Amino acid sequence: MGGNVEKTKKELKSSLTRIGSALGINPTMFDIYMELFLSTRPLGLKEISDATGYSISTVCNNMEAIENLLDVRKFRRPGSKKEYYECQNDLTMIYRKKIIRAREILPQIIQALREAEHEIGMEDAAMVERITGRRQDYERLVGILDKMEGSIYAKP
Repeated sequence: MGGNVEKTKKELKSSLTRIGSALGINPTMFDIYMELFLSTRPLGLKEISDATGYSISTVCNNMEAIENLLDVRKFRRPGSKKEYYECQNDLTMIYRKKIIRAREILPQIIQALREAEHEIGMEDAAMVERITGRRQDYERLVGILDKMEGSIYAKP
């Protein structure tokens, strides 16, 4: 690639990683993701490591979370043992994964809050009121996520 493309790519990665970090996103994960996002071809762990400057073990340790949270898929080419990763460039895939993950976790949170409400009972009415309010918020969120999930899967 030309020098201008590489310079712009580096600046974009730096800017977006900084913004992501300000939003609480792990900068290492985001930097690895940006390498995949900006790549025009699938990359192996060594290529990602070389491009980002992270060790192969650091890249490898972050890839499962990246696959679970973002629009990245892992695959092997026929006849090869080498794993490749590529960004699918599918924003809806990212939201689907987040909704699915939230739908897995929210019932557990709601149940824990219900149990806390029951255990505390009338010993601390103010605390139970706060816990109940939060539980109800999460229950409403489940309904919102159900609607969002349906609209994401709907064809435009």
